[in-house]
Amino acid sequence: MRTLLIGANGQLGSEPRQTFSDNDLVLLTHGDNELGDRSQVWETLHRYRPCLILNTAAYHRVGECEDLPECAFAVNAVAARDLAIATKEIGAVLVVSTSVPIMSLTAGSAAPTGRVICPGR
Repeated sequence: MRTLLIGANGQLGSEPRQTFSDNDLVLLTHGDNELGDRSQVWETLHRYRPCLILNTAAYHRVGECEDLPECAFAVNAVAARDLAIATKEIGAVLVVSTSVPIMSLTAGSAAPTGRVICPGR
């Protein structure tokens, strides 16, 4: 079963790398797949056609998240939503693992759209 591990070199990605010894495990790092770029995510999912997607990627540098909340929201909420939509389109299963608190929109705030580039990522 082809499985994508997004965030393979991150804090949370090391455990699934050891657990999934499947030859069809595809390791994706931030350099391989920019979650903030919807078209790149779509292309990646369609290229690999996984049955299972493990997303361990998150923007978690607390100081940067506080200084740049739009970047944290773009990666941890909007990009995660876009990944879920793309996963559904290809008929795969998505498992999200994160230590980052869930973010929510407040009344009157606007979600970022398109590609967001965050410094230091």
